[in-house]
Parts: sequence; C-alpha cells; structure tokens
Amino acid sequence: MEKEKDLCEFGIVKKKCYFCDQPRTIRFNEHYTFCPNCSAIYSEQILQVSHCKHFSGDSAVVIKVEPSHIEGKKPFVMKGDICSECSVNVWADGW
Repeated sequence: MEKEKDLCEFGIVKKKCYFCDQPRTIRFNEHYTFCPNCSAIYSEQILQVSHCKHFSGDSAVVIKVEPSHIEGKKPFVMKGDICSECSVNVWADGW
C-alpha cells in the first residue's frame, strides 16, 4: 500500500499579525501568513516600485484575503498592485 503524500507544510509561529496584532500566526508555503483571528492571508514582499507615501523601505504586505472586520487597517498592496489607502500603483514582488 502506497503512503499518501502530505502536500501541506505549515506551522504556528510567534509573529504578530500585520493587521490585528494577534501574537501567533500560521506560516505556510514558505512565504505566506494566515491569521486565525482576523482571517487575513498575506505575504511580506520586496517593494520594487512605489508611487505613494504609504510604503517605504524594503517591504510591503501583499494580501490575498482582506480582513474585513478590522478598523483602522494598515496599508497593503491589493490585487492589481494598488495601494489600499490611495489607489496608486505599487509593485511588490519576490521574497
């Protein structure tokens, strides 16, 4: 009998959620974070180009699922490479 291959790699880490500050999150697929508190799925990526004031430095948070119930959310890069705050083009890519 052939053993079933486990394709899922994940682990609980002591790293605060970018959005709600939950102290423990779940890392999966090497670069992605899931927050069990606010349901956000995001990745910290290298900031390539930014045409807005909301992102500076080396990284930006690119989100896959928006945490809808968080008030005063921090800025993030939405689908289509757009800043969630000002709708200006932001390009983040790579880890």
